[in-house]
Amino acid sequence: MKTTKLFLLIVLAAIFSFVACEDEEEDNTINITQEDLNQATISVVDVTGNPDSSDAVVAHNGSDLPPDSTYREIFANVSDLTGDIEPGTIVTKKVFAATPAGEKDADRLYVSFAMVKREAGYDAENADWEYITMPNDADNDFTAQPNGDIDAASVGRGKLSNCIECHTKAGGGDYLFVND
Repeated sequence: MKTTKLFLLIVLAAIFSFVACEDEEEDNTINITQEDLNQATISVVDVTGNPDSSDAVVAHNGSDLPPDSTYREIFANVSDLTGDIEPGTIVTKKVFAATPAGEKDADRLYVSFAMVKREAGYDAENADWEYITMPNDADNDFTAQPNGDIDAASVGRGKLSNCIECHTKAGGGDYLFVND
């Protein structure tokens, strides 16, 4: 009798243990930290104007700017932005005023943007990208955080409709203009 009870107790413990493990879901959530954002230092492209948009003006940092008046530096945390973009990929874009010669006016940074490729299902309709806007304002210290401070009070983050609206126009269905 003691052997039967002991056996039954062992079987029940094994079943409970198996069910408990089965209920644990793997958390694949991509959470980008300031350190991750700071690692996006691989230069992808520098470009004057806005060849990726047919719009007459481009909204940056709350201002409508003629396309040829901006100079953009684009960086990533990976060197290859072709093919399938892996979750955790970060692409940043700093938007500066352009000089009359079309060069960067380093003293006139308007805004920095970041795109983070999130886990599958984050925003499946829009290729699972998270967007971050970091305006050059008193809340954001671009000296301490070269790509912007994702914890600053003025930062916009998430499924930002203005970003999505523009990036849906990128070729290839990956929401990136830099590899088109």
